[in-house]
Amino acid sequence: MNLDDIIRTLHEERNRIDRIIRTLEEQESGPKPGKSRRGRKSMDREARQQVSERMKRYWASRREEQTGGEREFDEADFAGSSGERRYQAASVSPAGPGCGAAVTQAAAGRIQ
Repeated sequence: MNLDDIIRTLHEERNRIDRIIRTLEEQESGPKPGKSRRGRKSMDREARQQVSERMKRYWASRREEQTGGEREFDEADFAGSSGERRYQAASVSPAGPGCGAAVTQAAAGRIQ
């Protein structure tokens, strides 16, 4: 490789690096005027409540399709937070309230 080829290669490399630097500087300065950045919009309380009710109806209809409509739903099914509903469901067993651990242990064969 002669000296002229080396110089030409270095000039090409310098031009490539200059283009990369210009691109990075443009990105650093932020979006150009006229091009706005879209962000996530937040929902107000009423909109969240509407979505919540809509999803509850959706999942209730899905359960109804799967079970053939065996279970009826009322407002009590949707009252309170989901954590409260989980707690209530976990604390009631066929043997009665508060017997969940005994029923589980008996099912596992630990208690006779």
